[in-house]
Amino acid sequence: MICILSTDTHHHRYFINRIIDSGIDVGKIYFETTSVKPKFIVSPFFENETEEYESSRFFQDVSQELPEVDIMISKTINDEQVQNDLQKLNPSLGIVFGTRLVKPHIIDKFKTGLINVHRGIAQEYRGLDSDLWAIYHKDFKDIGVTIHFIDNSLDTGDIVSQDRLDSRKDMEIFHLRYYTTVMATDLVITAAEEYLAGRIQRTPQTKFGRYYSFMPLDLKHDVARKFKKHVSKLQC
Repeated sequence: MICILSTDTHHHRYFINRIIDSGIDVGKIYFETTSVKPKFIVSPFFENETEEYESSRFFQDVSQELPEVDIMISKTINDEQVQNDLQKLNPSLGIVFGTRLVKPHIIDKFKTGLINVHRGIAQEYRGLDSDLWAIYHKDFKDIGVTIHFIDNSLDTGDIVSQDRLDSRKDMEIFHLRYYTTVMATDLVITAAEEYLAGRIQRTPQTKFGRYYSFMPLDLKHDVARKFKKHVSKLQC
């Protein structure tokens, strides 16, 4: 059995529904309702623009409604009720997108383990806001997605697949989550298909990226200016 661990947002609904639409049999979905909060100001930063842009594109050919799959909602993905439920289900593989750090007592309930969507290049940027930190360092080539197995640290597990985003002249900073979510969805569907066929590949990381936490709001505005300047110089 394959399970998905996530939160209930527009981009996660797109991700989940596309996986199911691809023919992957998802046995159960676990949503957590809380998240780790920063101790400093990180918003507002194009949240409304991001939601509007994504909603107009994600659901042209994909349903916005939750699928007819058993769903458990808990405060955190590490709650005892989740642990007990997984003990009964005995799932083989978990797919994680957008939750807090998954603890060992949850990881251990999956026979093969869990693969995680990291919206960044893990060998360079681990942790949070990886796309923004890449732009902050003017490292535009390392905006992308890594699919990796989860271990007991953050974004250090064996890599399953990875792809980088090609910036375009018409891109805005609030487009990035849309494009990296589509990229992540494609990569996870392929990974799940390979897993079911018994040929999923995993490559240990030989370099661990620096860990980054939440990006403060003032730096985010600086990043928006850097990205705008970068794409303005592109030919297309």
